[in-house]
Amino acid sequence: MSRLLLEIGSRHGGFIETLARRNPTDECLGVEYRGIWVRDAREKAKRRGIPNIRYLCLDARMVVAHLLGAQEASEVYVLFPDPWPKKRHRRRRLLQASFLSQLARVMKPGAALFVLTDVAAYADFVREEAARVPELRPLPQDRWPDEALWGPTRRERVTHLLEGKVERVFLERCTQHHEPLGKSMSSPRQRP
Repeated sequence: MSRLLLEIGSRHGGFIETLARRNPTDECLGVEYRGIWVRDAREKAKRRGIPNIRYLCLDARMVVAHLLGAQEASEVYVLFPDPWPKKRHRRRRLLQASFLSQLARVMKPGAALFVLTDVAAYADFVREEAARVPELRPLPQDRWPDEALWGPTRRERVTHLLEGKVERVFLERCTQHHEPLGKSMSSPRQRP
């Protein structure tokens, strides 16, 4: 039985294409709202003969709320989302508690959510928002993926060139309800 691997904000398709190649029996779905990027990614995947990858040109909120079924996704990736750093723009941030709750609904119990960002304040924000969603908890470090298999994203390469740090917020969908996370989510997880 194949798994659904979902990338939200797939941009030009580089990461989801790598994921699809490494997991040929799984269905990989990239969601991106910029039409030209989706078109280019689809054409590249077709040219390269990758049959297990699909792209949707839609707002991720709509996809998660209306197109994906309950407990359908085995892994979810959100790599370098727009942090909307200005205070007046924060309501535009994707990874707020309301969206994380919807995302938890479509994740299978035990499924992982992998968030990478180069903005420490945004990582803290995601941790705080996730703490408000009882279905999510930090992914134990012994279940963290070997990111070397992912290959660095374009944004990750630029961040390293600028000597920045990539923050990781790795969460999992609980198999049953648990107490709110509170302070356990507040310590930043980062690697050089």
